[in-house]
Amino acid sequence: MIYLKLLHGDTISNDNPTAVLFSNNSPYFYNPKKRSFSFSSESPVDLMSDKVQITFDNINDEKKTPVFVKLSVAGIMEESNSEMGYENYAPLEQVKKWYKEKSKSENKGKKTELTYSNILVSVDDTSNVVEVQNQIKELGFSSYSRSDELDNVNEMSNTIQMVLGGIGAVSLLVSAIGIANTMIMSIYERTKEIGVMKVLGCIVTDIRKLFLFEAAIIGFLGGCLGLGLSYIISYVLNTYAPELGEKIGMSSGNAISIIPVWLAFAALGFSIVIGMVSGLYPAIKATKIKAIEAMRSAE
Repeated sequence: MIYLKLLHGDTISNDNPTAVLFSNNSPYFYNPKKRSFSFSSESPVDLMSDKVQITFDNINDEKKTPVFVKLSVAGIMEESNSEMGYENYAPLEQVKKWYKEKSKSENKGKKTELTYSNILVSVDDTSNVVEVQNQIKELGFSSYSRSDELDNVNEMSNTIQMVLGGIGAVSLLVSAIGIANTMIMSIYERTKEIGVMKVLGCIVTDIRKLFLFEAAIIGFLGGCLGLGLSYIISYVLNTYAPELGEKIGMSSGNAISIIPVWLAFAALGFSIVIGMVSGLYPAIKATKIKAIEAMRSAE
């Protein structure tokens, strides 16, 4: 049996056939005396202590005599916004017995067999969902699973990733041009410094490494700034988006935005690499400046 975690009591068993496992939303009943179809915001009963009896009759059919069934409560499940958060569970044999009593009352003593509107099938691994679903369809039954939505979600996700990737590529190009422009301007401003380093016998590769290091620092600082903004946006989404989802009936207990630690370090590393690539041309340009011309231009 698949159900939510228990909040109170115990699970159902054949030892107590009239015991029912209730969802957390079950105590909130419809009041037929009210003009509007609404549910009470406060539970009128305590399922774990009060005596409970239910009826299977349609609440809109006032001509039928209600068939009440006394039962006990095995337990109450934790609150959930999923379909399971509105379902109750009872032993199958007891459900069949209740159904026979209901059918006798409605059909003037004629017996009708209990039929199933749907069956829940669980698999040992998520990778087997599609295979089991196809086997069910081959038997002539309709089948539905989350994998049916997965293709649409993946297609939508790929589209969003392409759009965001395009925006990111443009931003990356602009950033790279900005770093290269900054380094070139730095070279023009430090022409005398480059000339002095060459006159003093500084190795050309050291000059190139110096400017590459500066470019890497610029990339690292830009990566830290972008990562900080990402964490702030992620925090805002995870804090306020669920509240907005509850107002429009799309509440979710899961975090909307997750930034793994490895992704944060990968982003910083990528920023450093982009900075060094952007500063490669200015660094090479700096090594080609002749010492005499550099000293003359500085006079």
